[in-house]
Amino acid sequence: MKNFFRNDLNLNSKWWHRLIKVTFIIFIVITALLGYGEFNLTGYSKLGTLSDYIQNKPQTIQQIIDNTKEDNIVLSGKFEPTNRKDDSWITPRDAICAKDLTDTVKNFESKGYELYIGPMFGRTKTDSQTLLKDIQTKEIDCIIPTFYTGTYNEKIPMVQTYEDDDYNSKNIFLYKPNSLKTAWYLIFGTYFSNSVYVYSGIWSFTLFPSLILIFIYYKLILYIIFGAKKK
Repeated sequence: MKNFFRNDLNLNSKWWHRLIKVTFIIFIVITALLGYGEFNLTGYSKLGTLSDYIQNKPQTIQQIIDNTKEDNIVLSGKFEPTNRKDDSWITPRDAICAKDLTDTVKNFESKGYELYIGPMFGRTKTDSQTLLKDIQTKEIDCIIPTFYTGTYNEKIPMVQTYEDDDYNSKNIFLYKPNSLKTAWYLIFGTYFSNSVYVYSGIWSFTLFPSLILIFIYYKLILYIIFGAKKK
């Protein structure tokens, strides 16, 4: 490894070598940024299930999150979030949760909302009495006010429940960013998710290609141009 960087050639005095060094540094930075965009390096820790935070008073999921006084809360299943977005697309933050949804359901019905029960794909239109009975029997504590598009493209307001187990409040967790985990992922890149995969990490993503390029430059390209080391 002695004279690996070809000190015998006084490379720093050559403009093209300095240009290559600058280009190489820019390449490393761009590669690191691309790698950071490709992988999720933010670590999270569980705060608890959504059901743990539901009170007697009806609140939206966003209000429940705000009441935790924590920043950047995300929703996910039992596995740590794998993206920079959460499950709000399936459990919208304007969903209303309470230990007793009786008054809330009746209020929506009085406003002309249609009521639906059942799984997300396969819901059935019903009345408030049947809906409340279903909520009590299946221990549902969140309802979702939304709408569907009618025959003439009009928006028809509706309220529905999600009875799929994955979207039950007992199976949805609140997560907050964890600085120690984030540092671990950034340095080592080890991450287990729902699909249980492992990636090499941001440093490995840039380090190995960089070492290969350095070796090729000093041991192959410079050898072709200048020959063997000068004694």
